[in-house]
Amino acid sequence: MRWVLSILAIAALAGGSAMGDVNNLNNGAFIAHHPAAMAYSTDPPAEGYYAAFMAGHAITDCEGQVNEIAGSGETKLWFVLAAWTENKVWAGASFGIDYSPGETGAYGIMEYGACRPGAGLEIESPGWPDPGAGVSLVVTDLNWEGNFLPVYFFAGYTYGPGQVQIIENPTLGFCGTANVNNVEFSIAADFRGALGVGGTAGKHVCPPTIIPGACCFDGGNTCQVLLRAECVGMGGHFKGEDTVCAPNPCPTTWACCIGSLCFMLSEDECVNEQGGRWLVDRLCSGVVCADLHVCCLPGNSCVYLTAAECAGAGGAYVTDPLFQSCDPNPCPVSVEGASWGTIKSLYR
Repeated sequence: MRWVLSILAIAALAGGSAMGDVNNLNNGAFIAHHPAAMAYSTDPPAEGYYAAFMAGHAITDCEGQVNEIAGSGETKLWFVLAAWTENKVWAGASFGIDYSPGETGAYGIMEYGACRPGAGLEIESPGWPDPGAGVSLVVTDLNWEGNFLPVYFFAGYTYGPGQVQIIENPTLGFCGTANVNNVEFSIAADFRGALGVGGTAGKHVCPPTIIPGACCFDGGNTCQVLLRAECVGMGGHFKGEDTVCAPNPCPTTWACCIGSLCFMLSEDECVNEQGGRWLVDRLCSGVVCADLHVCCLPGNSCVYLTAAECAGAGGAYVTDPLFQSCDPNPCPVSVEGASWGTIKSLYR
């Protein structure tokens, strides 16, 4: 059962926000951060570790993170922070940890727990917080709102050199967050940090920067520079971050009739690769391929039109199955004032 189902059960208690795209949790990171000035005590702070961290030890950017605990023989605090390039609102988090445990290993965990602005639930996988185990968190009243916020704390003892790595929750095969609408957003391995202990360097991660790029619309014939989410949300095709519209990277594709079916293809793909009928300046949304036939227009040009369109253009409409393609052009002679029968007789 997915952990997000727990959020579904309590969704009525978790208020959302209507600001911008704060519920879009793509491009997030989990940072392993050690606030050196925050001393560990066997008596936890009365206000809780979340409030204590936010009151005097919060960071506001990626450069503020500390990924290493120097020395050994002392229990020290560190936190898993959820981070993006802008403020977000979220209601759930899930991850795991991996490390070499015990006196013969690098690290031992003495105390641990969720960091939330209010109440919530904690769902632990078997053995948590042993190496390779995971945990999932949900809120029941106040959401996390902001950036570089703690979702979990650990108090650990360093035995020797090594790392404590943030990994996916092995029970769920998932590492990431969930928004107030119960939508899950995974955090890729490259953006999961690690705490270094005993002289070993940690893993410094930053949320991936969101860079706009070229977005193709109308079968590739219109280009705008947008963010990926904006492009996809508007039904466009994103060409990649930092791409531009000049020169236009969008292929010229128009409706292509292959039999009675219509596809948006380039002329080469349509005519040469598929043997189809390419309809310049037309989209499949306005085309019924079965109604289109060859139309010989004055001036010897050949196009695919409906009977009404062809007549309105002063052309000769061709329904003969022997002449259903404009390649090669079956209209090499002037058709002004000529019937299709006259034109057809020239090819017998």
